[in-house]
Amino acid sequence: MLYPPGYRHIHSPYEGETRYRAKGSTEWVGYKVHLSKICDEGQLHVITNFETTSAVELDVLVTERVHQSLKAKRLLPEEHLLDGSYIDAELFVSAQDD
Repeated sequence: MLYPPGYRHIHSPYEGETRYRAKGSTEWVGYKVHLSKICDEGQLHVITNFETTSAVELDVLVTERVHQSLKAKRLLPEEHLLDGSYIDAELFVSAQDD
């Protein structure tokens, strides 16, 4: 049986925005959540931001949204530690300028 790409395949008649996603050995239908937290030594590790996206949205497309949200809350860290999927060459170059 031939299925449409994951971003077009509706998996639930009750929740039309859910999508199938596989990352490594993990598979799910639904959404992704992107969490930010303070990890500085000597401080409480507190979640400072979250973003919920479609399961098929690329992580790198969320990075700037997270940054702007943290900036608006005056919670920008001195150093961002990110998974490699949140970075691409264009973002890396623009981050140096910003």
